[in-house]
Amino acid sequence: MPAKKTANKSEFIRNLASSLSPAQIVAKGKEAGLTFSETYVYNIRRAARSKGGAKNKTAKGSTKKLAAASQATKPRASTKKLSKSEFIRAQPATLPAHDVVSKAKAAGLTLDAGLVYKVRARAKVRRAPKASAAVARPAAPKTGARTSKADFVRSRPYLSPKEIVEDAKAAGIKFSVQYVYNVRRQAVASPRKTHPAARKPSQPVVARTGGYTQPVASAGSRQLLLAVAAELGLGKAIEVLQAERAHIHSLLRG
Repeated sequence: MPAKKTANKSEFIRNLASSLSPAQIVAKGKEAGLTFSETYVYNIRRAARSKGGAKNKTAKGSTKKLAAASQATKPRASTKKLSKSEFIRAQPATLPAHDVVSKAKAAGLTLDAGLVYKVRARAKVRRAPKASAAVARPAAPKTGARTSKADFVRSRPYLSPKEIVEDAKAAGIKFSVQYVYNVRRQAVASPRKTHPAARKPSQPVVARTGGYTQPVASAGSRQLLLAVAAELGLGKAIEVLQAERAHIHSLLRG
């Protein structure tokens, strides 16, 4: 006859209802031929609760990892915010300035019509010279003659300092944006003089308007004016010219 299998004490306790008190479980154990104390019952139940808690924690950790992985796979919305100038350039050129201001306000940007005109004017000035420069740029001389840095800067009054530095780098000449500003500032302060022997004497071209003689701007003065506008900004340059014009008119009248 096979021997009767002896029940495990801890298994016996775990199989009983958790609502039973330790004293009741000890009594039932005696009836089943098992001897243990109430303290033993407390220890078994405590161990069972710890294991159950660890399983729950593992399950919660897995859920959190799955949630994090799903969030990582979701495409993130772009948080880059357009600057005011970029926003204005992104609008159609035919859109009125006040409509651009309204659209900017709806997008959370605060600007005025003056800024719209200023940004668009700068964009026009930059686009026109780039197109002509791409077609009419002279080829590099084959005689080995090297252009000085200052001459290189002065020959490009229609480009921004950064564009001149890039042009120079392509031509094998190195200088900084600050150097371009310095050369242009010197050109404005003291216009470049040509050697007397190399310059043919000529009478300035004049035009008679409003009862007094007014000199007509030459190509060199136009380039100088463009350099000043690039240095000061279009709006500031116009203000300076208007102030000078009013001063000359007051002298002529007085």
